[in-house]
Amino acid sequence: MLLASGRLIRSQKSCTASSASLSEPSIRYATARRCLRLASNRSVSHLFPFIGHILSSHFLIGVCHGNDTQDPVVVTGILWRMFVKLLRIDSSPFGKTAISRCLTEEFVHKWLAENHGGAVVTRDLTSTAIPVVDAAWVSANYSPSGSRTHQQNEILKLSAELIAELTDADEYVIGLPMHNFGPPSIFKLWVDQIVTPSTLLERPLAGRRATFIIAAGRSYTTGSPDSNKNYLAPWLRTVFGSLGVSDMQFVIADGTKKVHSGDLDLVLGLAC
Repeated sequence: MLLASGRLIRSQKSCTASSASLSEPSIRYATARRCLRLASNRSVSHLFPFIGHILSSHFLIGVCHGNDTQDPVVVTGILWRMFVKLLRIDSSPFGKTAISRCLTEEFVHKWLAENHGGAVVTRDLTSTAIPVVDAAWVSANYSPSGSRTHQQNEILKLSAELIAELTDADEYVIGLPMHNFGPPSIFKLWVDQIVTPSTLLERPLAGRRATFIIAAGRSYTTGSPDSNKNYLAPWLRTVFGSLGVSDMQFVIADGTKKVHSGDLDLVLGLAC
């Protein structure tokens, strides 16, 4: 799907500026936000336009007895879609002023507008105490669940909580800055908690979709000197693909170092 000033490719590719003329960060941020609108619009309300309307008993009778929806499984599926859940994950250490957080916030607003009745759960990784994986954690993970000691279950308690948070959601929006060509350290600690022998085997996130919003200080647009150094997106595709996610989309807001250095105002940078 081509945009006037950018490109959005939904399957395992990045959403970023495709024109060499888009050199100013404010323009690239505008491109990212347009991509963001399309990302959040990939909602179930496009499949079922009546989602979000007040369901009167008359409407329910019409659904249950209509010629096209007599199958109770279909009806159940339609109603279940009304209660879709989005998991928002933030990991930037810059708090509310972080560009990735501003964009995940906008994604949530647009997603809620498209998914009336949907729920949003937020996980701020910078406010979560995530320990480094050690020998005891590895040993507990490789022990059969039925034979783990109380201490081992306590060690894995946070891991189980974070995995359950993912499996309980239907869709994810994940914001993260690029640090040293990869994820921030807190995000890597989180990944270490959710990638386990059992999740790799069971692929529990199959059927979910994920939108990754990456803020990067340098420019990674096609033709830039660092265009081949975006190692973060391929790493994310590998990690989440291993857990079962196949529907992935990447929104990249690069060139953010001008905002952090004070050369570009954050509001101007995010303005469309």
